[in-house]
Amino acid sequence: MNAVFTKREPKFNPNDRKENNYLYEYAVIAVMPDYTVQNPVICRIYGTSSHKRNYCCVWIRKDHQMRNGSGWAGGYGYHRPSAAAAEAFSHAGIGLDEDIGGRGDSAIREACLAVARVACPDALTYYIHEANP
Repeated sequence: MNAVFTKREPKFNPNDRKENNYLYEYAVIAVMPDYTVQNPVICRIYGTSSHKRNYCCVWIRKDHQMRNGSGWAGGYGYHRPSAAAAEAFSHAGIGLDEDIGGRGDSAIREACLAVARVACPDALTYYIHEANP
């Protein structure tokens, strides 16, 4: 999977950040050539208590510039967290060459790594830290 930074104006709705309904987070850690670490991508998934809607907020750091985006997905019959993540990445001005909506947690992880490779292209390696409450 590949990602590109678009010229789209980022869209972030602070109401999409549901701290009381936090489910999990993916944070990419990039090890740079001087062995310092950077955190270019943070992707948090939230879910309402009724389990009918999921939210996602992403924060992206590239060259000392920050981008963020948020999104949500509701309904049944598909993987809502990845659909919310697809919207959040789009709202952050990130173009992905594959649709991740409804494709599961592995698609979210792939998207996070793709964005990290663009945000920190000189990194020696990338790790994904997964956090659950």
